[in-house]
Amino acid sequence: MELNFSKEIISEYNLTGYGILNQCRLYKVYKDNFLLGNFFCADEVALFAYEENKKDFKIEILRKLWKQSAYTIYNQKDNLQVGHYDINSFDNNHNVVGILCIEKQIYNSKPLTPEMPENLNFFSSAARGHFKLKVFSEYEDVVYSIKINLPSIYTGREDLLPGNGKIQMSSDNLFLMFSGLFLLEEFLWHGSKRGFFDSK
Repeated sequence: MELNFSKEIISEYNLTGYGILNQCRLYKVYKDNFLLGNFFCADEVALFAYEENKKDFKIEILRKLWKQSAYTIYNQKDNLQVGHYDINSFDNNHNVVGILCIEKQIYNSKPLTPEMPENLNFFSSAARGHFKLKVFSEYEDVVYSIKINLPSIYTGREDLLPGNGKIQMSSDNLFLMFSGLFLLEEFLWHGSKRGFFDSK
């Protein structure tokens, strides 16, 4: 299944229980121009909802400097934990962005080399801002490709820039797809600084 998405940056957003959140990222995911759902991410919390908000989830983000950070997914309707992330999972070659655990299923993630138009030099300025990430288990996978609007001179966080992209899914698991967007955000924030990766 192939989907499209847009990414917007919201400078300020007042979220109940969290107050004013700055530099929020909003993904809108579409299938054939039909809005499937939204993924909202700030540094303190992330939310995603789909199926006309019947499926509604929250990712609690507890970042710690000296201890293991915690990233936990809760069902908003009953506040039950339905998954979690292990983001501190970089191996020696920096090929792992993080691990997503949904119930007893574990999904790994790894950056891929993004596709470029045939006439585009990989090292040209037009090639900047292309990123690709795969979230996968032995049973299913989701591949995210994004082109962010990267200025010619920019040294800030690449996750704080708008963009557009595509999603390729081997199944119709929308929960996996929306959960995986958090790993894409973490990659754009931290992993993309390490450059492009070529993983098969």
